[in-house]
Amino acid sequence: MKFNLEDYETVKSRKLRFYKDYPDGRIVVQNLSTEPLEYALFMASIFKNVKDQKENCPFSTGTALEIRDKELSVARSGASYESVNFLSWTENCEESAVGRALDNAGYSGNKKPSREEMQKAKDFVDRQKKKPAEETHPEKQLAEPGKTIIVDKKPSPEYVIFRKQMVNIYTSLGEKHFFLRLGKLGYEHVEDLKTASTEDMDKVLKGMLEGEQNETNDR
Repeated sequence: MKFNLEDYETVKSRKLRFYKDYPDGRIVVQNLSTEPLEYALFMASIFKNVKDQKENCPFSTGTALEIRDKELSVARSGASYESVNFLSWTENCEESAVGRALDNAGYSGNKKPSREEMQKAKDFVDRQKKKPAEETHPEKQLAEPGKTIIVDKKPSPEYVIFRKQMVNIYTSLGEKHFFLRLGKLGYEHVEDLKTASTEDMDKVLKGMLEGEQNETNDR
């Protein structure tokens, strides 16, 4: 089924209509994520005024979950591109939660999903079209002469500890500064160090901690 994104209202438009109706209104968003490098989980609460907020009596609430894309998406032309959830899964999730809360408060406009929700539906359909009929699991393949099959193994205990430390740094630095710092150290993602040596992990961790300290001093 074809649809035109222009026929759907944006979350921004819904917010403007809400604040027009309730000038003293406020939208409060909570980050409930426990693994921020894997996914984002947000809850948004809509309050008509400061009194309702103080009494924790929301007009409506909404939640959203976004899984981080760890690989580049592939267009029909074969070109690779960065999806929204490749770089901005956190911001995307926050806006989605606000959109759901506003929808629950009656700000659904034409009684249709928001434009952002329809964009996600479109992206999902496009991804399904690109998937092969059957996905091959490397561990089930038979080795052929001259062919090496790499089976993804469980991460080492050292990497698990390293990853937890990186999550703490991510929480402290924020998404933008975290990945900028990681990029300066020569890596795009934490998963790039999954098979790295303990020495390499220590070097990256030291560099990230220095970046965290510098960021703290600048504040």
